[in-house]
Amino acid sequence: MYKHTTMYKVLFSIAAYFLFSTINAQDVKTARDFLAKSQFEKAAAAIEKAIAGADANNPTAWVIKHTIYQALANSSEYKGSTADANLQGFVALAKARIMPKGDEAIIKELGPNYTSVFNDYYLTFIKDGTSKMNATDYKEAYNNFINGLILSTYFYERKWIANALDTVLVFYTGYTAMKNNNFTSAEFQFKRLADANASGTDFQIAYGWLSNYYLADKKDAATAKNVCDKGLIHYPKDEYLLYVKVQIAKASGNIENVFAVYEETISKGNASFSDYLGYGAELYDYLFVIESNRTITNAAAKEKRLVEMLTKAISLKNNSAEANYIMGMYYTSKALHVDKEIKTTTDAAKKTELKNKADELLLNSITYLETTASLFEAMPNKKESQKNHYKSAMQQLVNLYAHKGLAAKKTAAENKLKSL
Repeated sequence: MYKHTTMYKVLFSIAAYFLFSTINAQDVKTARDFLAKSQFEKAAAAIEKAIAGADANNPTAWVIKHTIYQALANSSEYKGSTADANLQGFVALAKARIMPKGDEAIIKELGPNYTSVFNDYYLTFIKDGTSKMNATDYKEAYNNFINGLILSTYFYERKWIANALDTVLVFYTGYTAMKNNNFTSAEFQFKRLADANASGTDFQIAYGWLSNYYLADKKDAATAKNVCDKGLIHYPKDEYLLYVKVQIAKASGNIENVFAVYEETISKGNASFSDYLGYGAELYDYLFVIESNRTITNAAAKEKRLVEMLTKAISLKNNSAEANYIMGMYYTSKALHVDKEIKTTTDAAKKTELKNKADELLLNSITYLETTASLFEAMPNKKESQKNHYKSAMQQLVNLYAHKGLAAKKTAAENKLKSL
């Protein structure tokens, strides 16, 4: 009885083994059949069942999985039903390739030019990523670009491509990470570009964002300067990089370093309107905005430079409310300084000369501030700083009109000021 029972158990085990093997083999065949009928979801279910069992180490099964998932990704009927179909297809193909006799299985299933299939995945990730990026779906765009980078690295490791750094793809990956507020990934990708001194269309965004990130977020001015300087080698006139360079100089705590940055930019012929305006604003603050324990050096030369900078800014953009505002405030501040001289001089002829000079300065101030007011008034969606400057200009005009005895203009300016 014991012998018969044991025999039945052995026979049952053998039968179960063959049955299990047949089921798994059937799963692969079933997957092929469903694939041939374009029933891709059923094919996917069948192949997943196969590779979860005895075909886990069968490269052919994994190649078939690639074919099924690529079909899922490209089918108009099933597209989107499996979000990561392209990625799963690529992983399956890559896994098949490293298995024993994997290349043979791939060649048998896909032909001798199978490497083009990997390239198809790469191009698909780039295409889908670009499409998502243009649609401002930065999260999905980033995921696609990351998958593209995985493939790019795969190609390089197998010496299918010569360059280790796919710079354009690295930039897009960093850019979409940045737009998705994934700053850790943005830093990592953009740093790869900066470390390689890479240049290309829009790469100045990488250098600009990264240098500001190190300065503002990491409080690392030295690294920020290193990145910013690298960026300016490739993009010497980029306004944002030049702006960050000024911010780095400000972080030193020495205003002379800021002036030196502006002078360098101007001397190299790289200055734009924003540089002239920015330099003029810094000089105005230095000369006329009072700070305690501050010693002003070379005041006359700096004042001359202030007028030159603002004049240049206005010549480039005469509809700049900010440039006109600073120039108007400069003339008012200068007139106040002259007024102090009038009060301390006893020489009648000198006093008359100074009064004439003060009147000329005040008229200049009125001219620029009236232009400022009209430009701000016509400006829609003013920023908070612009609103404040608009109010400041109107208040100054009220004072100037009162000083000059222009009663009607003073009343009109007061009414306008109340409405702001």
